Amino acid sequence: MLKSRLGFFTTHGLNALWLIVCASATIAVFFRNSHALNNYHVYKGVYWHLLNQQDLFMAYPAQHLDLNHYGPVFGLLIAPFALLPDQLGCFLWCMANAGIFLYAIRLLNLKQSQQHLILLITIFECVGALQNQQFNPMLTAFIIIAFVLVQQKQEFMAALLVMIGLFVKLYGVVGLFFVFFSPRPWRYAGALLFWLIVLFTVPALLSSWHYNINAYKGWLQSLKQKDQQNSSLTQLSLQDISLMGFVRRITGLMIPNWAFLIPAGLISLIPVFRTSQHPDKSFRHLFLAQLLMTLVLFSSSSESPTYVIAVAGAAIWFVMQPRPLSNFTVFLISFMMVLTSISYTDFVPRGFREDYIVRYSLKALPIALIWIANAWQLAITNFPPTTPRHA
Repeated sequence: MLKSRLGFFTTHGLNALWLIVCASATIAVFFRNSHALNNYHVYKGVYWHLLNQQDLFMAYPAQHLDLNHYGPVFGLLIAPFALLPDQLGCFLWCMANAGIFLYAIRLLNLKQSQQHLILLITIFECVGALQNQQFNPMLTAFIIIAFVLVQQKQEFMAALLVMIGLFVKLYGVVGLFFVFFSPRPWRYAGALLFWLIVLFTVPALLSSWHYNINAYKGWLQSLKQKDQQNSSLTQLSLQDISLMGFVRRITGLMIPNWAFLIPAGLISLIPVFRTSQHPDKSFRHLFLAQLLMTLVLFSSSSESPTYVIAVAGAAIWFVMQPRPLSNFTVFLISFMMVLTSISYTDFVPRGFREDYIVRYSLKALPIALIWIANAWQLAITNFPPTTPRHA
């Protein structure tokens, strides 16, 4: 009884601390320079431009400094926040991201101690994403929640979250793989198709059908241009912090993305065909970790705030490792904490960070090593099917 009560207070205390840290980090942004809310201005602009049937992907220098690369559906997601004064809307947007990320981790069928570890490991990346007003914590949460709901036979809501992620940033596409772990795959596939049609159509309710079609065409064109730009960027760029970027910047060779994507795709498909392992909880969680890390490692659009997705995957991998932990496992997670997360904080001198960490996309290296270790584990380990088939 005492242990149970201590666990209750520990969980709620950590939840409160998590939200306080996230809120404090968000508020601190308001005291920066005049461009501190630039990303939020880009985001709220998606709603207003959608409403006024303006181009979602052109430059609006009077409103913000960057281009939008999110799909038309994002205008609906950001709408409740865009209607509020900037600082209030931005604060609530960031806290919605932090809150749903916390909820997603608590929803996983893991021990409380494992959940605590995931939250502690991801806190640096979550704070970094929030200080840039990024959608990535919410996107990570959508993928994790969908993973849980599919296995709990709540396919309709799972498919909605996957499709929101797909229609906002394309990264939600990994949720399609959950069909292989669904107790009712055809029902999940049908729900995905339903939400595909609904979400493709719904932005037209705020604009028009003609505008909606053109907006999707513009979105795909903007993503294509962004990928081409990111793949040819200099070493000082904050984009392409991926495995491809790491190799390109270390070697100086402009290796095309497909040379990485094809092997990564084939490796990621191996667990799908190991159907005898699918009932095991550890196997399924490691597959989720693989998908989360793959999204970031093999995207030329990856930047530092994107890494909350990959680090969440690495944290899930870590808590699923057998105890006692091997020295190699401890090394990998420690290496990741230092080079991936802490290296982008004020604990590391700015000059060193720019000259080495950023210049050579070193943030990706520890995640790449964990990705390889995880892929090997998924490919060769035989997991005892002793756990029930739910997340």
